[in-house]
Amino acid sequence: MGPTVLGMVALAAAVTLACGPTTDTEETLRSALKQTNIRDVDVDLDAATHTVHLTGTVDTLADRVRAEEVAAAVVGTTGEVRNDIVVSGLGR
Repeated sequence: MGPTVLGMVALAAAVTLACGPTTDTEETLRSALKQTNIRDVDVDLDAATHTVHLTGTVDTLADRVRAEEVAAAVVGTTGEVRNDIVVSGLGR
């Protein structure tokens, strides 16, 4: 993932953590995933455990890894990411 995308994700995460409730965190993550062209991933946030659960299907392993990296950047060091995204293999 390029430095520009990571910078945007980090900025979005900082704004979310500073000002918003958990629904803002989910929306920030969905927006960050769309900005990185990952669109078929569902996001579920458990606020009590600070856990983000990613599900859905992507074309490549790189997209799966990128989705997890984006989620980790948004939830920060106090959160956890469960990545159950399936790779379809269509984008080999």
